[in-house]
Amino acid sequence: NIPSCTTLRSSDLYMGTPKAGSDIYLVIHDGVGAASTVACSRTVSLNLSADEIDTTNRESNKWHESLPSVRNWGVDCESLLVEDHASYAYLRNAYLTRTRLHAAVYMPSGVYYHGYGILSSLSISGPQDDAVTISASIKGMEALVRV
Repeated sequence: NIPSCTTLRSSDLYMGTPKAGSDIYLVIHDGVGAASTVACSRTVSLNLSADEIDTTNRESNKWHESLPSVRNWGVDCESLLVEDHASYAYLRNAYLTRTRLHAAVYMPSGVYYHGYGILSSLSISGPQDDAVTISASIKGMEALVRV
């Protein structure tokens, strides 16, 4: 039974505390035991999505209907380029050797999500009037685990 808006009390609502974006960070593992937080990161985005199966039919009353299907995940990160940092070496190695890497995204609450993925893109940008940045996208290749 869902209460109407007029019957909700303020005590019924969870009033969480907003978190700073700088409290989310990405850790890359090199595949042989070493790990490194991505140096000087500016943004970290954990992307979760699911394909859908269209189940629309004549009895749908002209409304689209669907079921969730295969799920996928990915991580995008932009950081300042620090060429002698381990995180850059791990990303560069994953690209050059075409090997998967282990990524973990840590949330402000202490919860983290981790899984294996491939480096789907790696770009370095050097605008004339700004710092050199590196952008990386990791595409998940198996289940993402919440810990």
